[in-house]
Amino acid sequence: MFKCVILGLPRRVFGHSVGRYTATSYRYYSSGGKGWNFSPSNRLSRMADSKSIASASLPGGEHVVAQDAGTTVQQNPVSISISTTTSNIQNVTPSLKSTNPLVWIDCEMTGLTPPQDKLLQIACYITDSQLTLLEPIGFEVVISRPQSLLSQMDDWCTATHTSTGLIPRVLSSTTTVEEASTQLLSYIQKYVPDKKTAIMCGNSIHFDKLFLSIEMPEVVDWLSYRVGDVSSIKEFARRWCDEAVLEGLPVKKYTHEAREDILESIEEARYYRRVLFRGGDFKV
Repeated sequence: MFKCVILGLPRRVFGHSVGRYTATSYRYYSSGGKGWNFSPSNRLSRMADSKSIASASLPGGEHVVAQDAGTTVQQNPVSISISTTTSNIQNVTPSLKSTNPLVWIDCEMTGLTPPQDKLLQIACYITDSQLTLLEPIGFEVVISRPQSLLSQMDDWCTATHTSTGLIPRVLSSTTTVEEASTQLLSYIQKYVPDKKTAIMCGNSIHFDKLFLSIEMPEVVDWLSYRVGDVSSIKEFARRWCDEAVLEGLPVKKYTHEAREDILESIEEARYYRRVLFRGGDFKV
């Protein structure tokens, strides 16, 4: 097996190169006994496009070798594949089994204060423990609410939900909150057949869980009492890690559309897994 290490980055975090810097060379280690080999002629240079992951395929093995603002290859004796991390998260080969599933949920509401404020939209995706989507389509529902309730929203909610087109979707929806709850639970149970085995995940997920516990308690009851809060990882990284960790984060659009928001949460979690937890392969 070959393991690659990028040299030339001014900052490193737990052995991974992160941030918007240029990788100037690499070296690799051969488990066949050849030891470390240095190759100064292989360079990765910045491009002014989206964030990318560069993966090097060496003889006998492959390993992710760089995170940069975008990379291209010069004088390349190994094969380098470039894949952008934005907008492609849905294009994942389905895998229907997981022993440690994660249920990713994002909700849009009429405000921040339950129970007077209500759920409007819910999106859900389910991944395995390594953040691979169990199916690429996901679940989304828009709940029918009366104009009288929507008229009570504050200016921010009114402007946001108007700009995203959610308000007309809510007014035209015929799905009751009870029907939405049944649909969401059925979707989750299809991929999480055993009760209390999956945790609810997302950004500031305790907030979504609070609304769900009031209006959809059967959904919350099916899942573990534990949660996976991506926002907490970010706050710890802000306090404990080199600033390059946050500089390398995938850029969020902040659309306040449930489906887009939860996919961005999964993408952010994938970044932390790769950078802070060595892709899940860390051993003491």
